[in-house]
Amino acid sequence: MNLIPFSIVFIDAKDETFCFINKRGLELYKADYTGQTLQFHIDRIKFYTPDGKQLGPTDAPVYRSLKHRETIHNRELILRNEFGDVYCLLVSSAPIYDSGGNVVRAVTTFEDISKLKKIQNLLDSSEIRYRTIVETANEGICWTDSKGVITYINDILASSLGYRPEELIGRHYFDFVLPEDMEKAMTYWKERLAGSSLRFDFRIGKRGGGFIWVIASSTSIRDPEGNYLGSLTMYTDITERKRMEDGLAFHSHVLENVQEAICALDKNYRITYWNEAAERMYGWTAQEAVGKYLANVLNVVIKNASVKEITRKLGENSQINMDMVHYHKNGSAIQVYIHLYAIKNPDGNISEIIASLQDITERKKAEEILIRSEQHLRKNEKMKDDFISLLSHELRNPMAAISAGIELLDLAEKDDKYRETLEVMRRQTEQLGQIVSDLMDVSRLIRSKIKLHIVNTELNGLMLSIAKSYRSLFEKKRVSFHVRLESGPLYIDADPMRLEQCIGNLLHNAVKFTKEGDSVLLSTRKEASSAVISVTDTGYGIHTDAIADLFEPFRQGYAVGESAGPGLGLGLAIAKGIAELHDGRIDAYSDGPGKGASFSVTLPLSQKGGVSAAPADAAEAKNGSVLKILLVEDNKDFVSLLSSILIQMGHSVFIAYDGISGLREARRVSPDILFCDIGLPGISGFEVAKRIKEDPQLRNIYLVALTSYASKNDIQLGEASGFDLYLPKPITIKKLREVLSTCFFRS
Repeated sequence: MNLIPFSIVFIDAKDETFCFINKRGLELYKADYTGQTLQFHIDRIKFYTPDGKQLGPTDAPVYRSLKHRETIHNRELILRNEFGDVYCLLVSSAPIYDSGGNVVRAVTTFEDISKLKKIQNLLDSSEIRYRTIVETANEGICWTDSKGVITYINDILASSLGYRPEELIGRHYFDFVLPEDMEKAMTYWKERLAGSSLRFDFRIGKRGGGFIWVIASSTSIRDPEGNYLGSLTMYTDITERKRMEDGLAFHSHVLENVQEAICALDKNYRITYWNEAAERMYGWTAQEAVGKYLANVLNVVIKNASVKEITRKLGENSQINMDMVHYHKNGSAIQVYIHLYAIKNPDGNISEIIASLQDITERKKAEEILIRSEQHLRKNEKMKDDFISLLSHELRNPMAAISAGIELLDLAEKDDKYRETLEVMRRQTEQLGQIVSDLMDVSRLIRSKIKLHIVNTELNGLMLSIAKSYRSLFEKKRVSFHVRLESGPLYIDADPMRLEQCIGNLLHNAVKFTKEGDSVLLSTRKEASSAVISVTDTGYGIHTDAIADLFEPFRQGYAVGESAGPGLGLGLAIAKGIAELHDGRIDAYSDGPGKGASFSVTLPLSQKGGVSAAPADAAEAKNGSVLKILLVEDNKDFVSLLSSILIQMGHSVFIAYDGISGLREARRVSPDILFCDIGLPGISGFEVAKRIKEDPQLRNIYLVALTSYASKNDIQLGEASGFDLYLPKPITIKKLREVLSTCFFRS
């Protein structure tokens, strides 16, 4: 069972408990439910339909099999485990009977199709992007999957076969191959699987009988690992041309009205006929072209060896196809598909050659755009938010313990060397925390998940507050820092915290890319109905050709000197995202390396003027106040350090290392405040909070989530569970004191 590549669980009907979960099942749940009840499982594992509707407890497949003897085959469902992980699954479930016909167990299998759904969504996205191109093309376009089943066909091709597009979706393209052409079709199919890009003449069966001749240009589509995903094939209907090639007489007016360029050549490749489409395509009139060698008119060089090879093939097969680059009379290049057909004398020698010339320049561009875009989308898929979220979570736990240790050491007696070392540790930990926060902010901006808390704000006052916070950074580096503000008040509707983050990132850049003796100016001004905030420095400057990409994540365009530290290049991307969330913009300017740089954030002025007052300072707890504090946390290093800090502050501290013990300890000591992790053994922190708020004895405890699970969804789940406050790790002593102060006055 453990070797099977999908998840399997067995439920015992007698006591409705999980009696077996294979290895893949444990990976899916990220928890071992063996011995737990079916109800315990239903309370924690949530199922949703593909359209987002949550299944009720009695609609879960395993419940239906166990209770109603239902057998369920390959039902597509979304599963969310108790840790917030989401999977797209094919779920099958069935009852197991004893010899007496009684249900003794139920077995459920989960096949993870998340990766397949991502690929399908990617293909669907590509289809939406390029539907306009393919629907307006003058040629037939068809997508087939790796098994040859039609997944898309445009109107022009479907109608040429006598169908509507929806009638052909899901059918195999072999359904339209004539029996006598099946062997040739199988050969083309094998060449596609081998990776070849093909161009060939082919017959396609029509509805009700008959067929059309087409030129098929087929390109294999593969994923980054080289796996064959399907084919993109473009069809040009050449039925009429085939009839002509088969010896049907044609008249001059027919040739002049076809859309393709047609010319006739003698056996030496001298032009004898040149239709109007050829005149339009190449710019040469029939009078100018007739009598000249074809190569001279098309402005191409064809070597004698090539001419002999073409003639030999025409002698053997009577026809030949090729792609070439020709040139218009004005010198512009044309990508051309050429079909040559030889008319022979009774003795078998070539007497005349008919050339069909088709301009495929735009089609070639479309093919290249489709393929490049598909590759680009797949490459970007590797930058999904899952990595950033995982990275953030994994970094926050050790950072929390380190930060708590630093804060504890800071409370002890220390000499200058001790103080200097501690300051280095604090600064580096804060820098690491900022990197994690920046990564999360970039992820949220990309997914449009940042929600602003808009208030009416006086901009000059906010800038003075920001300048005060950042002045020490410039003083340490001995960079002059000046502030120049608009004479009158500037009111905007903004989120002050996010705007401080935006301007703070620009000031951090100014600190980073200046040296001792340089200067930085923070200024505001009014321009028409907008307020403009500028940060201008005399530092290293920016390469002018890099300014266009400067605000992209992980990019840096500065002419960096030796003293400018490394960075991920996220600060400006975050600043740009925040400015745009406020219906504003951000601009950068520099005359080049060594000539400084200027960044301007333009925001709309408030239409309401100034209406809000400055927020009052947060109250602080009185010295000597004692709180009973319960820590529910499985990271013992972090618990040890945090409890030491709280004890030195004069508080009583109690500890539990899992959720069940935490509930038991809460009932025993009735704490004033409970700090709880989310990812606990046994039951999660969400469940702990829920049970505390439901218990009349415990519901007045001030609940604080202190965790490395810090996504927006986690915070929403925390609020719904009953947490009074949700804090991401690590936590500083300053923040800890604010929380304790809030709890003191609340109690």
